[in-house]
Formats: sequence, structure tokens, C-alpha cells
Amino acid sequence: MPKLFERSKGCLKFFLFRILSSIGLWRQWIKPCNGPQVLMYHRVTRDEKVPGITPETFEKHLQLLNKYYQVVDIDTALTTGKLETKAKIVLTFDDGYYDFYTQAWPLLKKYNFPASIYITTDFIDGDMWMWPDKVREILSKSSLDSITLANIGELALSAERYEDNWHRISDYCLPMLESERGGYIDDLAQLFGVELPKKPPQRFSGLTWTQLQEMQEDGLNIGSHTLSHPILTRISQEHLERELAQSKQVIEEKLATTVKGICYPNGMQADVSENVINTAKKCQYHYGLIAYSQEKSDSVFEISRIAASGNIAALAFSLLDRKIKNNIREYSEQ
Repeated sequence: MPKLFERSKGCLKFFLFRILSSIGLWRQWIKPCNGPQVLMYHRVTRDEKVPGITPETFEKHLQLLNKYYQVVDIDTALTTGKLETKAKIVLTFDDGYYDFYTQAWPLLKKYNFPASIYITTDFIDGDMWMWPDKVREILSKSSLDSITLANIGELALSAERYEDNWHRISDYCLPMLESERGGYIDDLAQLFGVELPKKPPQRFSGLTWTQLQEMQEDGLNIGSHTLSHPILTRISQEHLERELAQSKQVIEEKLATTVKGICYPNGMQADVSENVINTAKKCQYHYGLIAYSQEKSDSVFEISRIAASGNIAALAFSLLDRKIKNNIREYSEQ
């Protein structure tokens, strides 16, 4: 019943969007504002067992934005306070998966759209796995029909239950400390009868520094998503400073650039504390991105973002929420 309701709601949004567009009312609903709306993407891929959107859907997003919005780079958005004739949009990507280079970047170039990517530096050119991908690999490679896990329960390991199983295991893993989580996932692989390779396979691999250099020379803005993607409120102060300072340093040395932005891993309210923000300032970041939208943000170290997933109607109606604005006054004062 809930799935039927969601499908019906999605259809209603789609038809309303089509009606508004056809009679010219869509543009009237979009009002320029001082603060840009910031879209958050992760992956553009055709792999059905990987979270993300397809290149075809992503291009539809870009077509919508091209028609109704002024797509600007984040530095321009944060330093321009005057009203524009079009509402402003900023495009951001998290993590640094390889398919940004193969799928997203060619489309961004096609529409001449600026974008920013926030990279986990240990993930670039390296052997690092993102732990949620390890869970996906275990589920996709196991030959078991079912399994019962302590504190999670019984899992039917069918293709239809793949996404639900991933969520159940990931929700259990997320609150763990990094050291605990790594050991738990290794034990999980043994229970499922799966041998995880040291280096992630192509579908879960990161970009290379060579690719990043090429894209930066073509206009891509590159910021930090830390060294290893820990939840910053759950690590020691020494570890926090290392994650923020060294990731910034690595990018600046590898790409001969100045890193201004930090994108907080996971980025929810519990993951970004006053201490995390103060440490980011101490490490000479100029702004920080969170992974949710809040009604008002008075700090450029808590810039709200809209998750740009789903079909074109879902994106369109997310952008109509005029409460999602970012206050940018502090940036020019730094």
C-alpha cells in the first residue's frame, strides 16, 4: 500500500508539472533569491545495483535547469548577493566515483554547466572501499538463499530484496565506530561466503588524479570530502583535524589549487557539530556543505542541499520549495 501511494503521488506530481509547463506557469513559480539552491548528486550510472541516477535522467535534469535556472559555480553563488533575472542553482557531487568522469562530466560539458565535486582523497587512485559498497558487493556475490543475522534478523537473499537487505545492514552499520564497522563487515563477508578483493571492482572504484587534473583544467571545482569519509562527530579531535587538514593539503598539492569547500561525510544534523565547524574554519576552509535542507541557514558552514535523485517531476517539485534558501552573508566577510 505505501508503494502504491508513492507511485500515485509521483504520477500526480508529473502531470501537474507537465500542465504548469505547458501553460507557462512554471517560470512564474520560480522566484530569484539572494541564496542559491544547491543540488546534491552522488553517482550517474546505468548499474541498477548501484544507487544513483541514469545518464538519461541526469540529462533531463540538466535540460530543466537550462530552461528555468541560472547554473553557477559555488564561488560565484557565495559572493554574489544581488538578485538575478533567473533563480540560481549550484551543482555538487560527493565522493569521487569513476562514473563522474565517464557519465556526468560529458553531460555537464555539453550544457556548459559549472559544477563542484567533493572528493574523499584516500578513495582517489587507491585501494580504499567505501564501506556501503562492500555491503553491496557481499549481497550481490553471495550464493546463499537466506541468512539470519544477530540484531538484524532473517534476510531472504533474492534479487527483489536486494535493496531492502542493503538498507537493513547499512542502517545497523552506520552508528558503529569505524574500527568496529570494518571488522563487522569482514565477518559479514565470511558469513555470506564472499571473498572481498583488496581493491574495489570498477563499479565501486574512484576517480584518478589524472582525471581530476584534466577536469579541473576544464573548469571543474574540486573540494574536500575528508581523507577517509568518517562521521566527523564520532572521531577524536586529533583524527578530526587530520581528516580535514590533510585532505585539503593532498588536493592542493596534487592539483596545484586552493581548496575552499568541505563537504561533511554523511552530512546530517548529528554529523556536523559546532566543534566540527570550528575545526573546519581552523583548517582554513571557506564554507561547508550539509546533506539535507533546512528552512534557514545563517552560516556558510552549513549550506543546505537538495538531494537530486528520482525522476524529473521529483526534482522539479523539490526546487519549488522556496523555504530552501541559503544565507550567504558571512562568506564576503571572511
